[in-house]
Amino acid sequence: MKLAYFYTGGVGLLLGAITSIILNVHSAKGADPYSLAIFGIHSTTFIKGMTIAFGTFVLAITAWVSFLIRDHEYPSKHPFHFFIETVLSGLIPASVILLMYYTRKESASSANIFTNFGLLSVKFMFAHLLLQYSGVYSSIFRSS
Repeated sequence: MKLAYFYTGGVGLLLGAITSIILNVHSAKGADPYSLAIFGIHSTTFIKGMTIAFGTFVLAITAWVSFLIRDHEYPSKHPFHFFIETVLSGLIPASVILLMYYTRKESASSANIFTNFGLLSVKFMFAHLLLQYSGVYSSIFRSS
């Protein structure tokens, strides 16, 4: 198991280095000193697109694995605990957006903030469900 973590870290470092080299070689200064043009695309647009593509890829893989494995042992045995766990795993991380709104005192409408908070909560809850049914939690928290 420890060897798998070593390989995963190594692959992550290798992909990070390759990405860094590609972005450094294929970037040019833009009008804004904090942005670049990467492959002729504004860096903010490029990074946003790559983030969405990577997130979609991870979501698709996790959903596929969840569909194949369907690890429902814990939710079946403890449905109320699993429900509370799912709600808390969505609300607690998403509450950061409320903290950011409060500390920055942004002039955005409160309806927009609560809409974003709700959507982020649902995303975290959905991720929690996918991780449970894909067997990740059973693998991580398995008592030996």
